[in-house]
Amino acid sequence: MKFRLYCIFEGPENRTAPYASTTQDIRVQAMEKHGLCANFSEVSDAAQTDTISSMMLHHDIIAFFFDQVTVIPFRFDTVLEDLSDLELLLKEKNAYYRQTIRRLDGCAEMGIRAIVDQRDEEPPPDERGHLHSRDASNPGLLYLQSRKVHYTGESRTEESKEHVSRKFRAAFAGLFREFRSDASRLDVKTGVRRFCLISAYFLVPRDLLKSFRNQFRALAAMDTAKLLLSGPWPPYNFVLPGKPQFK
Repeated sequence: MKFRLYCIFEGPENRTAPYASTTQDIRVQAMEKHGLCANFSEVSDAAQTDTISSMMLHHDIIAFFFDQVTVIPFRFDTVLEDLSDLELLLKEKNAYYRQTIRRLDGCAEMGIRAIVDQRDEEPPPDERGHLHSRDASNPGLLYLQSRKVHYTGESRTEESKEHVSRKFRAAFAGLFREFRSDASRLDVKTGVRRFCLISAYFLVPRDLLKSFRNQFRALAAMDTAKLLLSGPWPPYNFVLPGKPQFK
């Protein structure tokens, strides 16, 4: 038997109402050690299938406790081999978890996805991955050219991410505590137009959520990028490794 970890919050255990699943045979338990409380459930090897319903249930359980207290949420694949591992986790990372709870206190995560049209000039033929007929039999040159195309695309995507991130931080100034973003290239291309997906995450005080949504509507009405707002969520992206950007 293994154990799926859902979230950690400051004890005591009775600060939250017990979670009762009406969709699956699952019992959420709690371990209180060293001033922290962790929620978990037993899971068999057969039950670890990454089905949509099981992942949705995982997030529903976290959301249930998130509505009551400040939590450190864990991803669906956080499975421990033994309960002693959980006790060790609460002991060895106690200071980190407490500091993280202080950072997240009173906040929710809001997300914005932006599909950005990268209107770059048409690159020369060799940068598009095409070879002149005289180079077709040169695999070394083909490899170097393909690497050049790859890194040129990565650079453009990073530049787009930085541009959009600066714009978002300015647009939502005063409405968030921390900010993170990432980007990925999209395969869709139309002529010289290239697209990338920018994902931005904001740690927003709960009392500013309405103002945040209003500001998003104003931004979306005049922005040329396609924007999608999501949240509020438990702050998944603010408990991961990496340095956040502050307001």
